[in-house]
Amino acid sequence: MFFPEKMYKTTFEIPKEKIDTFLETLGKEKLIHIKKEKTKKHPLLYKTETLLKKTASLLSVINEPLAPPEKGNLTLEEIENELSSLISVYESVSFREKEYKRKKESLQKLNKFLKAFGISKEKLKFRFLKFKAFYAPYESFEEIRLVMSAYNILCVYEELKDFIAVIAVYTPKSEQKALEILQKFSITPFNEGVFETDEKTLENELKEINREKRKIAQKKDILKKIYSHLLYIKNLYEVKTFLKEKNGFYILEGWIPKKRFKNLPFLKQKEPDYINSPTLLNTPEFFKPFENLVKTYSLPKPYEINPTIFFAVIFVFLFGLMFGDIGQGAVLAVTGFCLKNKKAVLGRIMFLSGLSSIFFGAVYGHFFGFELYHFFSPMENINSLIALSIFAGSVIISIGFILYMSTNYKKGDMKKLLFGENGLLPFAIYLLLIWIGVKIFILRTDIKIDLFILALLFTAFTGYTIYESKKTSQSLFHSVIALLENITNTISFMRTGAFALAHAALFLAVFTIADMMSKTGYWITVILGNIFVIILEGVIVTIQTLRLEYYEFFKRFYEGGGYEYKPFEL
Repeated sequence: MFFPEKMYKTTFEIPKEKIDTFLETLGKEKLIHIKKEKTKKHPLLYKTETLLKKTASLLSVINEPLAPPEKGNLTLEEIENELSSLISVYESVSFREKEYKRKKESLQKLNKFLKAFGISKEKLKFRFLKFKAFYAPYESFEEIRLVMSAYNILCVYEELKDFIAVIAVYTPKSEQKALEILQKFSITPFNEGVFETDEKTLENELKEINREKRKIAQKKDILKKIYSHLLYIKNLYEVKTFLKEKNGFYILEGWIPKKRFKNLPFLKQKEPDYINSPTLLNTPEFFKPFENLVKTYSLPKPYEINPTIFFAVIFVFLFGLMFGDIGQGAVLAVTGFCLKNKKAVLGRIMFLSGLSSIFFGAVYGHFFGFELYHFFSPMENINSLIALSIFAGSVIISIGFILYMSTNYKKGDMKKLLFGENGLLPFAIYLLLIWIGVKIFILRTDIKIDLFILALLFTAFTGYTIYESKKTSQSLFHSVIALLENITNTISFMRTGAFALAHAALFLAVFTIADMMSKTGYWITVILGNIFVIILEGVIVTIQTLRLEYYEFFKRFYEGGGYEYKPFEL
C-alpha cells in the first residue's frame, strides 16, 4: 500500500522452436513486463505491419470497428492473396470518395456565392465571353477593379459581410491577364470544373462509391479475422525484437510482481529487484482517483514510497481550508457524485473536495456566502487563520522529511537518511526553527540556548557537506540556501489562509452589490455571485493546492522518474 509492488527480475532461455508457444502462454497469463532492449526487427514484422495497415484501412472504409488480437490459422501468403483483390477496390473507393467530398464542398461554396447575385450556373454559360468567379477582400477590391477595368475586364460584384463576391467577365484574349491580376493579389478563383458539376452527377458518383463499398462489406467477417490474427502475430514479432539469441535459444528478461509470481517453463533465473524494475502501485481503491494526479507529476521509483494516500489527504484538507462553505461544498459534492459514472476520477475528487468544503464551511459558519454563526469566521480570526495555515504547512513539510528518511531506510542508504538534504539532521534543524518561531511569537521566552543548539546542528550539517563535496564555499552556500528554503516553504503555506480570507472577502463584495439592488435583483446577484465563485475559485484553489503539493511537499522526498508496469499480453 505505501510502497509499490515488489518485483522479481526473471530470465528465461527458450528453444527457438518453442518460442511462439511460450510467448502465447505469457500473453494469456499477462504476468511479465518484458525488458525492452531493441536488437533488430524480425524480418516478417515489416510485412505484417503493412498487411495490418491495409486491413485496418479496408475496415475503416466500411466503418467497422477494429477487433482485438486473436490467433487465427491463416498464413501471411494466404492473407496477402485474400487482400489483393480488395486493395484495388479500396484504392478506387478512397480516391473517388475524396473527389466526391471535394466536389460537393466546392458546389456548396459556389451555390452560396451565386446566391449573392440571385443567379444560377446556367446564366454564366456565355458563348463568346469567359469569366472568373472569386471572393475579394474589401481592402483590395477597388484596386483589383481598377486594374481589371484598364484591361477591359468587367467586374460585377455584390458586397457581403466579410468579402465581396466578384464575377470578372472578359474576352478569351484577356484570360491570361485576368489570371495574372488574380495571382498578384493572391486570389484563387472557383475552379471551372465546378460549374459543370450538378447534384444529380454527385448522387450518381455516391451510388457508385457505395456499390464498391458493398464489395468490401461482403468480406467484413474475414477482414475482422485477418486483422485480429495480424495484430496477434505482430505482437509476437515485436516481442522477438527485444529478445537476444544464444546457441539456439531466445533469452527473455522481464519483471513479474512477487505476489503474482508462478513457476513458468524455461525459467533460468529469478531475483528480487527494487532498483530498476517497473512500478506497479498498490493504492487502495478509495484513493485511486488521486493516483492520476501523482502520475501527472511522475511515477515513483520502485524503492520509493507511494505518495498517493498522503497526497490525497493533504489535497482534500487544503482544498477545504481555502474553499470552506457548506452550500458550495454541497454543490461540488453533488456534482462529483453525479459524475462518478461518466468521469469517475474527476467525480470522486470533486466529491471528496466538496465534503472537505462542507466541513470547513461548518467551522467558518458559511452557507452560500451567508454567515450563519461566528464560530471561527475567517474575517474575524485573521491571525488565528494564518497561524493555522503555517502550522498545517509545517506538518506537511515534516511528513515530507519523514517520507524521505523512510525511502532511504528501505534503500539502506544511511548517509542520506542521516545527513541527506532532507535527512534526520536537516529535519532536526527544521523542527528547532519551528520551535524558535513558537517561542518568539507565541511563548515570548528566551531563545539563547535554542540558537546555540541551532548553530551546533547547522555547523554539523555544513561540516558534513564540506567533507562530502570538498568545496567549502559552495557547501556553506548550499547549507544556507537549504535553511532559508525550509523557512520560505513553510511561510508559503500562508497562502491557504489568504485564500480563505479572499473567499470571504469576495462574498462581502457580492453582498455589497446585492444590497444595492431590488429584492429580485438581490437574489439574482447572490445566485450569480455563487456560480462565479464556485467556478473561478474552485479552479484557482485546485491549482494552488496542486502547486503546494508538487513544489513544497514532493520536493522533500519524491524522486520520481519510474516507469509503469505493463504486462505483455496478446
